Amino acid sequence: MKQTVFLLILLLSILVLSAQEKSGWQIDFRTDIYSRHLWRGDKLGDAPAIEPEISLTNEKFSFTIWGASTFDNRYEELDLIVNYQVLPALSITLFDYYNPVQGEKNEFWHYSGDDLRHTIELTGDFEKEGFPLTVLAGVFFYGDKDIEAGKEQFSTYIEPAYYFKLAGKDFSAFAGFTPFSGYYADNFAFINLGFSFSDSFPVGEKLEIPLDITFCTNPHTNEAWFVVGIGIKNR
Repeated sequence: MKQTVFLLILLLSILVLSAQEKSGWQIDFRTDIYSRHLWRGDKLGDAPAIEPEISLTNEKFSFTIWGASTFDNRYEELDLIVNYQVLPALSITLFDYYNPVQGEKNEFWHYSGDDLRHTIELTGDFEKEGFPLTVLAGVFFYGDKDIEAGKEQFSTYIEPAYYFKLAGKDFSAFAGFTPFSGYYADNFAFINLGFSFSDSFPVGEKLEIPLDITFCTNPHTNEAWFVVGIGIKNR
């Protein structure tokens, strides 16, 4: 796993060096530590997690390598993410989620068979500058098979969010749901309701410290979490 991450970051670094001569390209990095790895109303792992990422971007395109590893080494994830800005208010993103299974055979470049560890998702994000409402919609189209039926479930997640300021700080309220049976639930269900606070603190001219605090509840599983994350990123 660590060797794969190193090779991918090396590859991205080579791409960055070759792209420096072209105007508009830049490299961004960020590393966060979260009290728990929380994703769409589901707590993945029972220990704090470190989550690094590195991105190559220009005006409309970005390629990102993102990872997560819990401190007890019981959960790992490595994602390849390609984003394209289709319209000023609409972007599409292709996610390749890689989730190795502890104690089992894991091959990163293996994309078929019973030991498949990849799931591919396509998402669309509506976000208009100056407009407080955003909408995320995503569907898994590969690697999300129903075990009994042996067919893709096309699990779908939709999340409207409302951004607002309170006491001069940035907050958001979100209500994620799945419209039908699949990975997230066995029927229509709200699975990710909550509030999030975000802020950042400059450290010199080139770095800043982002802070994220999230309260989330999953009505479908009757669970709730309070998660805090802090990190460092370039400005």
